[in-house]
Order: sequence, then structure tokens, then C-alpha cells
Amino acid sequence: MSFTVRSILRRTATVAVTAVAVVAPSTLTAAPAAAADYRTPVASYKIGDPGVLHAGGKWVVLATGSWSTTNTISTATEAAGPWSRVGNALLTRRPGWASSGDHSVWAPSEVRVDGSSGTRYVVFYAAVLAGQASKRCIGTGVSSSPTGPFVPRDKPISCIAGYGAADPEPGTVAADSTIDPTASYVTIDGQRRLYLLYKTQHVAYVDSNGQKHYYSTIRMVRVNIASYATEVLGDSHQLTKRTDNPIEENPVLVQRGATFTLFTSVGGYTTCNYHTEWRQSTHIWSWPATSHRLSFPANTNTCATGDAQVAPGLPDNSWRIFFSGRYPYASSSFKMYVGTVTWSNGTPEVYSILDPA
Repeated sequence: MSFTVRSILRRTATVAVTAVAVVAPSTLTAAPAAAADYRTPVASYKIGDPGVLHAGGKWVVLATGSWSTTNTISTATEAAGPWSRVGNALLTRRPGWASSGDHSVWAPSEVRVDGSSGTRYVVFYAAVLAGQASKRCIGTGVSSSPTGPFVPRDKPISCIAGYGAADPEPGTVAADSTIDPTASYVTIDGQRRLYLLYKTQHVAYVDSNGQKHYYSTIRMVRVNIASYATEVLGDSHQLTKRTDNPIEENPVLVQRGATFTLFTSVGGYTTCNYHTEWRQSTHIWSWPATSHRLSFPANTNTCATGDAQVAPGLPDNSWRIFFSGRYPYASSSFKMYVGTVTWSNGTPEVYSILDPA
């Protein structure tokens, strides 16, 4: 999909928000509704693109929505719920670099940053650039609470050149849009480091049948922890690329010992085949070109297993996967599911899916 169409199909399939109105796009082409008895999600309301953090004794999930309304932040003491929305907006105001007419934010996520001024929580999100119809960049905001609201910075952190971003994405083209930010801590040579991963995409060509073909990449940049994520250390670099459909997106990096695992989402976002894949490396900047489909239990029974974030769970040394699936029908909006992740001989697989509390 192009980003114009993608802004309709991928994120606004979850929620389309502008400063004026909520719009239900007539061009939505999800899979036909089916009376399949899909598994019940852990939250009863829409949560797409979950960005997950465990802080203050509770789980905090950020979701695609609007920066100016109260539909993006949810909390629960247990991963299985019950989940409830927080009563504040994601951001305190419009970022100076972002559109005044389109308040939508895609795939927000956050990290805790401990610095010289104390503990802060930094949110990363994709918003539409001012003066653009659909092109997005990655912004940040800061709060003393993991549930916000976050005070936005007035320059993006990752964006194509010309918009004042700390990371101008060297080597990308002007047509690129930048979305799906997730920041991860890793330890290298005994030093704790913070990296921001994201996805870029543009139309590569249109074939004789009018079908658009896409070029997508996963990129990463090291973030300066001391700056509370206002600065980067060095250039961003491309980790993976797809030179045609299907696109690859939603990168999440985790570390176990000396091995890094990169999770991504692949397939049509509007279909039940949208799923999670993984690849591994012992060098954070070098990754194999091919990935593997993440194994889920036979009884998972969800419409899609993509948009996943894998995070350490409770008790210690356990892992959780938070992902999106359409419910109750294949044409419905996204809801959130949670599973347990095991590492058999270092290979990740989803062992079980949690029933809602």
C-alpha cells in the first residue's frame, strides 16, 4: 500500500482522528466478516499496535489513536487484565513539527529513562508532518509518569532530511514515511545502551495493472540516554529491506545473553494472515536477510498475530507477547491479545495465549 492508502487501511482501521471529526473510511477493504468464534481478547475495546511497558507495579499499553483524546493509554495490574483506559490524552499539546489538522498518532511506545534529572518516561510516536497530507515522522515526548500526559518536543527525532530531526535517516529518499517506533535497551561490552528502531516505506513502482509495489526498510539509531532521548549517537542504519510486497514493519528488539532477536510484522495489515516473524544475530548492526514465522499454539484462533511487542514478563525470566487481532469478526477493529513466550534452544515461540481475567 502507498502511505496515502495505508493511512486509511492500516492505522485508521483502528481509529481515524483529526482535529475536527472521527471518520470511518468508506474504502476500508478488510477481509470479509466471518462468524468465526475468535478467541476473546484481554481488553474489550479497541487496542491496535500495542506499545508495552511494565512500570509502577502495572502494565501500561499505548495504542494507535489521537494525541488529543483519551483513547490511547490503558493500564492493568496483570497482563490478562482487567484493562481500563486512563483519563488523560497522550500529549499535552500539538508538537511544533506536526500537522494541526490531523491529530492521529500511530504505534506509540515508551521507555523509562533514568538520568541526571531523575526518572522520566519518553514516548515515541508517528505523526503527520505539518503541511503534508500523509507523510509521517517519529516524535518524542516526556513525562514524569508512565501514563502521561507527555510534553512533546518540537522537533522530530527521526525523519527524512529537511525537518530538523536528530536522525535525518541518511540514505533514505524524500518519498519515505517513517512509522512504528520502538526503543529498546541492550547491554554491549558491559554498557547499557538505548536504540530506537522504526520502519520506512515508499512506492517503488506501479505495474501495468495499476498495482503498487513497495520498498520498506527497518532502521535503527542509538539514542543518547543522558539527553532523555532528544539526541542520537551516530547515524541510523538500515537493518533489513523488502524490495517488494509484502512490507515488513513494527520492529521490536530484545536481548537474551549475547543473542539479539528482531521481531517484525509481515503480511497485509487488513487480513487475518498479518503475522509476526523473527530473526537473530550476535551483532546488533548485522542481520540475516531472511526471517522465520513465529510459532503460535494450534488453539490461538485469532484473526492475525501481528503488531506484536515482546517484553520481559512477571515473574522474572518469563516473557510476554502483546499483539493485535480483529474481533469479533475479520472485518472488526483490532483488539489486544497476550501470550507467553518460551525460548526453546534459543528459538522464540509462543507457548500459550492468556484468557481474559
